[in-house]
Amino acid sequence: MSDEGRPGAAGADGAGGAGGDKPPMLVLGEQRPDVEDTTAEELARQRAELERQRRELEAEDRERRRAAEQEAERRRREAQERLAEERRLAEVELARRQRLLDDAERRLHKTERRLRRKARQTGGHVPSVASSVSGADPDARSGRGGRAARGSGSGRRGAPNSLLAAAERRSGVPVPRLQRTLTLALLGSGLVVAGAIASVDPPSAADVEDFVTLDESRVAWLGAGLTLDEEVGRYLGGEEVTQGDGTLASVSQATAAGAASDVTYPVRDFEETVGPLLAEPGSNPQRVLSAWDEARSSAGYAVGTYEIRDAGELVDADRALPTWMLLGGVVAIGGLTYGLARGGTRVGAGLAGLALVPAGLVVADQGRHLDVEPALATHSQAVDDARAVYDQVGRDLQAVYGTRALESYERETFWEGTGYLEEDRHDPQALAAYTAARESLAGVDIRSLSTDEAVPHAQALVEAGGALLDAQTVVLEDARSAVLARTESQLEVGPYAVTTSAAAILPLAALVPALLRRRQVEG
Repeated sequence: MSDEGRPGAAGADGAGGAGGDKPPMLVLGEQRPDVEDTTAEELARQRAELERQRRELEAEDRERRRAAEQEAERRRREAQERLAEERRLAEVELARRQRLLDDAERRLHKTERRLRRKARQTGGHVPSVASSVSGADPDARSGRGGRAARGSGSGRRGAPNSLLAAAERRSGVPVPRLQRTLTLALLGSGLVVAGAIASVDPPSAADVEDFVTLDESRVAWLGAGLTLDEEVGRYLGGEEVTQGDGTLASVSQATAAGAASDVTYPVRDFEETVGPLLAEPGSNPQRVLSAWDEARSSAGYAVGTYEIRDAGELVDADRALPTWMLLGGVVAIGGLTYGLARGGTRVGAGLAGLALVPAGLVVADQGRHLDVEPALATHSQAVDDARAVYDQVGRDLQAVYGTRALESYERETFWEGTGYLEEDRHDPQALAAYTAARESLAGVDIRSLSTDEAVPHAQALVEAGGALLDAQTVVLEDARSAVLARTESQLEVGPYAVTTSAAAILPLAALVPALLRRRQVEG
């Protein structure tokens, strides 16, 4: 049957024709392409989503960059700190090795002076007491074989000695040996007297004067350097620095210090280089700073630390040899006491034993020791501390004036704390003032400072550094006074002489009972 015969077919077609502008009805299972929703609301939503994703990606990118920058900064700081630590350790090691070299040089000089002094005292020949004693024939020391041998040609002396030895062997009666006893008595008394006299040996006035002159000259040179620092700051600030007579205070101080220490080469730097520049207005600041740096360095090295230490060793006249001589004398007297007691001479043994008391008192008498070494050690530390202040002020001024460029690892931490100064070695108030002057530069870009801008900072450093050096100079002068006080002997000569005489006479007096007993046994 065709469609024409079906009722409603035309109506259906008509309906389809009438609704031809509508989308066709969906058929289940039919494959159709997806159609994107392009409404304004959907586009706005998609745009907002894309914007959100873009912001998230940018935030993640910034976070990654920030983390990478922080990691790079951390590594850079760690590398700088590691480099600074390695440099500091290298400087410490260099200073330690320099101290070892200085100590070795001082020991070498001290040994050389001791040998020369000993050669002068002995006239070029050092006698050997031990060889003269130990090299003797044992039979001769005992008084048995030698006398018996010599007595073979003379019946008078040989027979009594032979009978004496035979009587001692048979009867067991102890007999003192005079030659051995005499040797020990003379050796003990001689060593005690020689050691007691050698102990009282204060340093010569010339050595003490040399020590004081060098120490005072060093202080004067450091003062001249600080005065020059002040004059340079005033000159660069536009002030007049010459005195009424047209001279400079720093040049006058350097001339006086050079005359006292007999050191002339630093004086030329003051008189011929920096002095004329400061005396003439309008000098080139760079030339002034270059001449200042050279003159200041020369002033610091005008009198070396090793020179003062060598002079201090000459002042330290306390030696160990006199004590060893006294101890040798005590041992010899003790051997004499034992020999006399074994020989049956109780009185002689008592006298010799009594001699041990004054001999021991002489050894124990601390008044014979000058004991300059502790005071010299304190003085040496004070000298080093004064030089440390001078060097620290110089380094800071070089950084401010730009004559020394700071390393990259130093720029952030250079002005923190006390620098190379140790806090427990200096006056607390003066060190705190200088530390404050340094720390005021922590936030200043010194690389961009002009000379006029650098002058106020430099003057503040010079003022605080001068006060710190003055305080350290007081400590140095007190240490020098302590050294000079130790060079003056505190020994009470009267009791010391009586004790030494008793220690020397009693061993000799102990020979008398031994001699009487020997004659009694022989007779």
